Amino acid sequence: MKEGLRFLGIDDGPREAEKLIGVSYRGTEFMEQAGIIDQKPDTGDATEDIIELYHMFEQDIAAVFLDGISFNGFNIADIEKISEELNKPVIAVTSNQPDKDAVRKGLESADLDPSIVSELPDTHSFGDVFIQFAGCSKEKAKRFTEKATLQGNIPETVRAADLIGNAFRKKD
Repeated sequence: MKEGLRFLGIDDGPREAEKLIGVSYRGTEFMEQAGIIDQKPDTGDATEDIIELYHMFEQDIAAVFLDGISFNGFNIADIEKISEELNKPVIAVTSNQPDKDAVRKGLESADLDPSIVSELPDTHSFGDVFIQFAGCSKEKAKRFTEKATLQGNIPETVRAADLIGNAFRKKD
């Protein structure tokens, strides 16, 4: 039997593609499954789409990694709700410090409900990345992030989902 925890990474494709991509990895070495669902941009909420995508994966997932909390424009992931629904840790990872005020203003300018922003978990610095997490302690979120990262700062499963998403980019 192969060793290592299984992680699911989720990212979006280019906005015009309207896709949400999930990739599962065992540790940092074995990609085991990929899934893609359609996601309309700027609906305000990515929570149910992420839960739907999770259920496409048959493996025992130890934790879910998200590339930030915003997908396909202003579709915000409520990571606490996702964690509660799936009974799994959910860790949002980004290389840029999230700006809650900018997200709130963006939601308002798109005529979407900005109240979810006040419910988002705090952001923590971890090396060169920032994480928000639900369903686990800060120490466990960092440990999972370390176990899921082979090189650089982003977990392999998120990096793979990003690469697949980029395949939907229209060429000029």
